[in-house]
Amino acid sequence: MTRKIRSIVIALLLLIVILFLGSRYSWKLCGFRYCIDPSTVYVESVIPGKGCYQIKGNVMDSISSFVGYTYKIEEQNIYIGLKYNTFLGFFKRDSVFDIKIDCDTSGEKYNIYIVDWKNEKLIW
Repeated sequence: MTRKIRSIVIALLLLIVILFLGSRYSWKLCGFRYCIDPSTVYVESVIPGKGCYQIKGNVMDSISSFVGYTYKIEEQNIYIGLKYNTFLGFFKRDSVFDIKIDCDTSGEKYNIYIVDWKNEKLIW
């Protein structure tokens, strides 16, 4: 009996860990599909530097926590998807983002967009 209970407890703990890690990190495998709606994002600054753009901003939702970003560069466009989490962002309870996108800044300026799976917002 105790062996069966121990197996059930271990299985439940393993399931909780898998769900936590899956919800925390698996969104990056889906491109921009699970990124936040760009209309809720406001950008405080876009600073071009040597070989990068530094972008700072926040969202209008004070409950969500910034957990990461993904981006892609196509021609002279940079598409950035921001991921916020309401429940599993307790490691860092802050909605402010400060990201650095590495790219060639010596030529033409890039158009920078905040995107999700169906919307985009030009920020630079």
